[in-house]
Amino acid sequence: MNRAVGWSLALCLCFFAEQATAQGLLGKSSVTVQYLGLHVGDEFDDFDVDLGNGGRLQANFPLGIPNDETPWTIGIDAFGIFSGVGFDFDPNTPGLEMSATFLGGDIGAIFYTRATENIRPFVQLGLNWTNANVEASAPGFSINDNVDSGANLILHGGVEIDVFPAMSVRGSFGRGTDGLGIGTIGFLGEVIVRPGDNWFCRFSSSVDDESNVLGAIGFGYAW
Repeated sequence: MNRAVGWSLALCLCFFAEQATAQGLLGKSSVTVQYLGLHVGDEFDDFDVDLGNGGRLQANFPLGIPNDETPWTIGIDAFGIFSGVGFDFDPNTPGLEMSATFLGGDIGAIFYTRATENIRPFVQLGLNWTNANVEASAPGFSINDNVDSGANLILHGGVEIDVFPAMSVRGSFGRGTDGLGIGTIGFLGEVIVRPGDNWFCRFSSSVDDESNVLGAIGFGYAW
């Protein structure tokens, strides 16, 4: 039994060794589609809130790639993201139904460098457009109110690290990490698994200063 397990692990290591270049997303063109799950935080403590569901589409395009032979050379990627989440919540009033929708669009640039072959610090700058809409209905009336809309600064820094030949992790902290503009300051963590040269799975989770937690799972294509 132990010998079978050993051979299985050896075969997996050989497979991933052949995919050594399939790591990280910085410096690569990529498109990602993700399912989103939102748990809203402190501002909705007075309501019975269900988990919000939505989706995210994001794209990354390199504008400048650093020289492999020169350490700490700066690379630049352009990025664009569109996210949307909707959920229902119970205002504890008989006959009253309420729902909310959050939309967000991000655009900007990522400045990164190669500290080592496997470690890439980065800073992300851009703008986030947000829109929050609330609908309520009860016998005899209904309202549809755009409660918040505007643009916000995206500014956060972090690092992308290749931990295995086909997997990298990314962590960042700053303003505008959730893609929806709900909170102000937050942390975003991601795991990117690339079993092949092009297709990858992307797992994300963010938490902000208002205790909003946004989880995401999806796949993408890089070239």
